[in-house]
Amino acid sequence: MKRINFILLSLVGLGCSEYGYTSKVQKDVFQQVRRNTVDILLVIDNSCSMIDEQEKLSTNFESFIDAFANVDVDWQIGVVTTDTQIEDVGVLVGGSDAIRIEDPEGRTIDQVKWNRDWNIPAGASLQLSADSFSTTSNTSPSNWCVSDSEFGDGDMGTPGTPNKSCSGGSDAPSESSSSEPAAPPNAGDIIFTEFMIDPVASDDANGEWVELTNISETPIDISGYVIRDVG
Repeated sequence: MKRINFILLSLVGLGCSEYGYTSKVQKDVFQQVRRNTVDILLVIDNSCSMIDEQEKLSTNFESFIDAFANVDVDWQIGVVTTDTQIEDVGVLVGGSDAIRIEDPEGRTIDQVKWNRDWNIPAGASLQLSADSFSTTSNTSPSNWCVSDSEFGDGDMGTPGTPNKSCSGGSDAPSESSSSEPAAPPNAGDIIFTEFMIDPVASDDANGEWVELTNISETPIDISGYVIRDVG
């Protein structure tokens, strides 16, 4: 992921009055500042005749990476070889990836890690099951399922609306209303409940997003908080 737009979903539950029941939904949308991006693919000739060049590349590779670390660029790199003797030649095998929300002091409030075994399809978001909204439930792939509702220009997802239950149960319930003033969240008060990492109906800058849900019983203030791609 290179940029993240995020949607903060704050659902306020039913309030009782002598005239009946009322409900209120608030949705805040924030556009993250765009950064310069670059993708790098290194194809290494690993034949015996190129051993001197391979050693030079290895020796200077750290300096090559340092050049990107010192500039304001969001980059990713892939490395393959020309070897035809091994299985899955030419396949870029990625490691784990993660999204994290941090407070102004850099402390983690919530994080979701995933890897290629999650089999996230292009053009569809993953949403946390409606019956698994808790502090640690979004760390397990079994609690996530692929969105099947179309939105925007044609991708699949439900940003800003209640999630379905991956086991076929009811949608996520609304949070209880509260008259208390908004305060900074503690770890686990706000969690990632949906994310899109590979849009196809739009480019990454406009199509990547995450959804955050307040699962505490009070309003929260996330002014100064940061969402990071830590993969």
